Amino acid sequence: MPQRLSLSLPCGDNLFLLVSYPIHADEKVDLEANAQVSLRGAMDGGGFKKHGGWQNRTVSATQILVQELSRHSDSGQEIGFYHAFMIGRRYVSILTIGPAANKPELSQVTSKLTIKPIQ
Repeated sequence: MPQRLSLSLPCGDNLFLLVSYPIHADEKVDLEANAQVSLRGAMDGGGFKKHGGWQNRTVSATQILVQELSRHSDSGQEIGFYHAFMIGRRYVSILTIGPAANKPELSQVTSKLTIKPIQ
């Protein structure tokens, strides 16, 4: 089974991209460091620009970093939110993308998650 998971879910006008990979035993678990590198890849690959800085949230006792993004596409202005968190020694990111009118739902995608470390 591959160590890296990538999942793309289109939902109406929105797109949800989930990526997860393990933090190896010789690496330090550092959410902010992993999130910065992964966010840079998402920005470079998707043509996004940051708006503001990281927002900190807590869901199910798990720290989640959220970064607002935007880009101009063929269909017009799009907004995105990059959500980053750790589950045990796995880094998880969810990139939500859609039209600016969908900003509330895109920004809150992780607010209703139940996050449980794998035993």
